[in-house]
Amino acid sequence: MGVGNGQDIDSDSGQEDHLFMSFDQGVTQISLMVDTNGNASATLRYTVYAVTPAELAMLGQDGFTYTDLPAGGFSGSVVVNDGDTFELDASDAGFSEFTFIVFEADEGEYKLVPDELTVDYLSENQDFSLIAPFNVRDSDFDVAADSINISISGTEDTLTGTNAIDALGGNEEANTLIGGGGDDTLTGGLGSDTFVWNLNDGGSPGDPAEDVITDFDTALPGSDGDVLDLSDLLVDEQNNDLTDYLYFDLSNDGDTVVHISTTGGFNSDFTNVDAVEEQTIELTGIDLVTGNSDQALLIQDLVDNGKLITD
Repeated sequence: MGVGNGQDIDSDSGQEDHLFMSFDQGVTQISLMVDTNGNASATLRYTVYAVTPAELAMLGQDGFTYTDLPAGGFSGSVVVNDGDTFELDASDAGFSEFTFIVFEADEGEYKLVPDELTVDYLSENQDFSLIAPFNVRDSDFDVAADSINISISGTEDTLTGTNAIDALGGNEEANTLIGGGGDDTLTGGLGSDTFVWNLNDGGSPGDPAEDVITDFDTALPGSDGDVLDLSDLLVDEQNNDLTDYLYFDLSNDGDTVVHISTTGGFNSDFTNVDAVEEQTIELTGIDLVTGNSDQALLIQDLVDNGKLITD
């Protein structure tokens, strides 16, 4: 779809692949990582608009299309290589701020990586949300549409995602982050944050929802450490062994990955994890596994220290 692991924004003749990215308030600068799918380069075309959020809402009332956009956008293009960062400043387009961008490809193909998104907009007491709907038509004229939702809090204590792909970011206070369904990226920020999963937030057995916590703090909650709350996600766990539900593994990148079977389907040697897991949680940059080979003791230690809530 041109974002993450989906279809690319490409320059097929006669095919209009567009990625629409809208903001709920004016943005002064944005930067995004570009993935050219292993190719040498691509020519990224962008058109930026300074229409008001209210005007954008009106445009989308009857289904948004590229031709609905008003005149007055600023267009530019840049050659990008794999791993480059695309940066756009409002002043480059002659605006003080902007609210909407359309991405296209003049040559080649590329994707935009949502994990590597930076937006200059917030003050301490503002909240920010971004909905990036994207529509792609391939060479067979198949059309697909989806969206990415990003929310960052400057004032709110609780952030709740959707059943789509979300990126949630807290502030310096103690936040509660609820990603919902889909593959979410969660950043708590400072303070003792609680990351919550609810019933049915996971995927299906063997096809799990894959969430990432980018800044999990291993300190105790009373010392601004973070907490995983799986109490609503796990079913009947109070009557069973928690190792039937949870398996902590260390990835090749050194990140702890929590594998979860919401109904307690793991066997005693965890050989069926890939087949029955419905949810994974990556704790980026955190190693809870080395030196903790006994899964039951590891889980119980997290529960006893208030780092893991299961019921």
